[in-house]
Formats: sequence, C-alpha cells, structure tokens
Amino acid sequence: MPEQLTHLTLDAPHPVEGLAWLSAFPSLTDVWLYSPVSEAEARQVPPHVRLTVRPSHGN
Repeated sequence: MPEQLTHLTLDAPHPVEGLAWLSAFPSLTDVWLYSPVSEAEARQVPPHVRLTVRPSHGN
C-alpha cells in the first residue's frame, strides 16, 4: 500500500541506485537518510518529498 507511506528513514545505503524510486509513494512527504547521497541522487527526489541527510548513526 504505497499510498499510505508518509515518512521514511533509511539507516543504511539505499537499496537501489538513485532515489527516483521514491516517486512510487505518492503520499510520502519526508525522507531521512543516514547514509551519503550525491547531489545527482538528491535531484532525483520527487518535488513533494523533503529530503534530510544526516550523519550515520554509527559515527
């Protein structure tokens, strides 16, 4: 039920190359990443999603 996901936290490298796959979740508004993300990957985030990148919890 992808339409129910509104917030997502990834504390590991994202499962696929790039972040365009986030567009599969139409209600998603916030994503927190605790892994490095390139500027090119960040540009793939859909306009309705706010991306927050933080240092890894392991650091």
